[in-house]
Amino acid sequence: MVYRRSSHRLDFEERAILVLANCQKVKQLGTEYREVRDMVYQCAIFQTCAALETYLKLLIESWAQEIRTQALHAHLPENTRGYLAAKKFERHFNKYYNGGEERALSTGIASEYKNWPVLDSSSTLPHYFNGELLYKETTYPTLKNIKRLFGRAGLDGIEDKLCRLLRRDVDAMIEGFQSFRTALAHSAPPDITMKDVRRLLSDMGKLTGAIDRAFYSHVIRHGGATCWNSRP
Repeated sequence: MVYRRSSHRLDFEERAILVLANCQKVKQLGTEYREVRDMVYQCAIFQTCAALETYLKLLIESWAQEIRTQALHAHLPENTRGYLAAKKFERHFNKYYNGGEERALSTGIASEYKNWPVLDSSSTLPHYFNGELLYKETTYPTLKNIKRLFGRAGLDGIEDKLCRLLRRDVDAMIEGFQSFRTALAHSAPPDITMKDVRRLLSDMGKLTGAIDRAFYSHVIRHGGATCWNSRP
């Protein structure tokens, strides 16, 4: 099946075009407005990071919503089912590790009997299944979070897939962007040029493109084309 860009990727790209256009406008300002220009450049990096977070969140959320709405429970990856069960049992194990009460652990696990069917592909999805459960605390775009996020969605080996699609070291690409963003957040941010802005936004655009393609293939296998959110 021919890949179609998700509507979320298109939203990201349109946002990036607008951000670059604004940076291009302030580039023409005289030297007396250098601080204003630099602040716009800095804002471009922060806005791009926020847009990438939104992209990741909506990409997962729209897929999970379609799986649930269309009752495609049998298409949910095993890893995702395992993650749902683990989250329900997690608090009982935490109590056991902290207190060492074996009886409390076995009683707690037994009390979750209604959640055991989530591990069976023939069972309907639990009421608590949604995209937020999958993307919670993972949308800040570091490679570690991206691997956690897509691992929860059942897509393992995302780093290798992105490296193949980009023909680059994706870890270095993401780290390069995040290091720049972190430096800009300090009280004495480094100088930033229009060239820097173009390069960093281009890298994040390529990253979203690779993520989109990798997740598209995953969605086709787990839910089908009707679970892929794209514009007509």
